[in-house]
Amino acid sequence: MPGGKSYRVPLHLNAKEIQLVAYLAWLDAQSRGQTISLDKLREHIFGYGRPDEDATPKKLQDALDSAKKEIRRQLRQAAQQVNQQAREEVIPPNLDIFAIRNKRYGLSEICHVADLALLEAQHQLIQQAFDEGLLADSIPQAIKQACDRLRKAYAGDFLADLLHEAPEEVGTWARRPFTLYRDYYLQAVLYAAEYELRAGQELADEHLDDEGEAAEEQRRRQRAHYSRAAQLYRTYAMRACDSRFDLKVTFGGSGRANGERVDMSERTLRRCITLYGILASTHMVNQVYSAYYKLLKTISAKAWEPSKETLQDLEGAQAQTNAYRFSAKVMPHEPPPPQLETEDNS
Repeated sequence: MPGGKSYRVPLHLNAKEIQLVAYLAWLDAQSRGQTISLDKLREHIFGYGRPDEDATPKKLQDALDSAKKEIRRQLRQAAQQVNQQAREEVIPPNLDIFAIRNKRYGLSEICHVADLALLEAQHQLIQQAFDEGLLADSIPQAIKQACDRLRKAYAGDFLADLLHEAPEEVGTWARRPFTLYRDYYLQAVLYAAEYELRAGQELADEHLDDEGEAAEEQRRRQRAHYSRAAQLYRTYAMRACDSRFDLKVTFGGSGRANGERVDMSERTLRRCITLYGILASTHMVNQVYSAYYKLLKTISAKAWEPSKETLQDLEGAQAQTNAYRFSAKVMPHEPPPPQLETEDNS
């Protein structure tokens, strides 16, 4: 708003109305002005879960029109309340978030999806550094800062509240942005963890006398880096597989391999418990592994089993008493998450 002021505009929308706004917001965050065809919008949101007899073009159009009408009504009502409180017109009374042209829908030019735009901006910084080969041997400070900003801005998974409250109402279209933004978040967590790990390794490579204040300070700093790395790896391991709505959370069987989220989560779990073992935090090793084991068993319907490598690292971490050097090689960087293209982009 003019003068840099902001005003909350509370809306009380149902599941379909929320999805209509979220769908257009996702498109706009990917590319300003991006639109989607009327047919696909009706099918993806208002046709989901309906029997064929209730999914005719007319009935779906009626549902879309009803949702637009309600959203506009609540926006007008909210604008009126804000303007009355401000004693001036700070929000246009005829504010409309929809841009509709030639049977294509998008967000109005006056709308800006700030949270998603911030995620996109930070991800682009990280992705560009990856594409230029700048993350092969180190994580630059600027990229670590971009990872921290992205993690801080990530308020939760896409439509997480709605999925929790009414999962049967959310169309399968939402799995694409849900997975995509988790890609961004988990990538940022991974690089932040590797930054801390490498910082600790660099201190381990500095040869100082075992005694004295300088050596003690070095060990303290090294342990702090390892502790932060372990916490970040733990976050990755636990978050990567906590939702079957994520397109990359799949479990193998009958000769099939697990999905990439499962493999990466187990790899970061091994990093985490190894670091806690080095820090002589056996209680954290057991706590993290127990929570992870229960999560993976639950979400996989008991199909998941820990790998031999994980069990070996668990045993080694539990046996650790005290150590300050971590000689294991840094986990190779995974390829960047594939960009999930929106259908019928324009």
